[in-house]
Amino acid sequence: MKINKTIRTILILNMVLLGFVDIANAQSIYGPSGSTNTNHSFFKNGVVNVVSSSHQDIAWMDSIAACEKFRDEHMITPALEIMKINPDYCFSIEDALSLREYLKRHPERHYDILKYAKEGRLEFGATYNMPYESMYDGEALIRELYLGKKWLQKTLPGCEFLTDWNEDVPGTALQWPQILAKAGVKYLYNSRQEPGIYRWYSKDGSNVLMFTPGHYYNGSRAIDEGGDSAKGLSKYINGWSVYFKAHKFKPALPLLITTDWNQPSDLHSFFQVWNSHAKRNDLPKLKYAIAATTFKELDAPNASYQKLMGERP
Repeated sequence: MKINKTIRTILILNMVLLGFVDIANAQSIYGPSGSTNTNHSFFKNGVVNVVSSSHQDIAWMDSIAACEKFRDEHMITPALEIMKINPDYCFSIEDALSLREYLKRHPERHYDILKYAKEGRLEFGATYNMPYESMYDGEALIRELYLGKKWLQKTLPGCEFLTDWNEDVPGTALQWPQILAKAGVKYLYNSRQEPGIYRWYSKDGSNVLMFTPGHYYNGSRAIDEGGDSAKGLSKYINGWSVYFKAHKFKPALPLLITTDWNQPSDLHSFFQVWNSHAKRNDLPKLKYAIAATTFKELDAPNASYQKLMGERP
């Protein structure tokens, strides 16, 4: 049977439009981004792993010297003081460069840093800095791990450095997962991508487990929403619930608290109030964690990860 050309065109357009509608509807329900879910029962016996950090460019907010001074006086030193007071507090620092700078200024704090790192409360990203990966040849990327993870292991013996932090830079090089895996780096905290938990593969089959909140400050923005942290956090949990259940993840949700140049803050009072109400409201408990801890809880053989392969230009 012949179909009029105009009618056929209309039918095709309708199919395409309906397809887009289906995708949009599925995304709003299924994916964390734009989710309209209001049921958090999946997380009722779970936990929210609060990863406290501070996003630090080498020199974006000010000069190199001013940024180095800020990292000393307003990031690492305050974080160490909070750790001294609160034995539950954890803090994640994005790269090895920050530690190099700090120990040059404060060699006397080496013992404290080693102690907290061994306790699994202080974490340093496994790379030297956070590069625009596709701007460099392979050897330069490999040197990121020599000047990062290798140096960190010599400086802080007995500690693990399993996570690559590259939150703000858009783009991932084709063989970066392969380089990370070869260096014993299992995890990747990334940004500027659809929120989710992924396995990112290189062409040889090697891979890393990756988490991205979307934009790196989305977690901080969520709990600051309208000045009501509890309401904002509940909405954030709801947004991830269907996604976690569908992928058979353990109910251990990462919540990255970071913005440009933010200073460490102890949310102890908020944790106490939230956790006192959590069980009777079927809500997960809050606890501090480093990035590697959150990944270890999500790295399970029965989980179903979204698979990515190749370069992200």
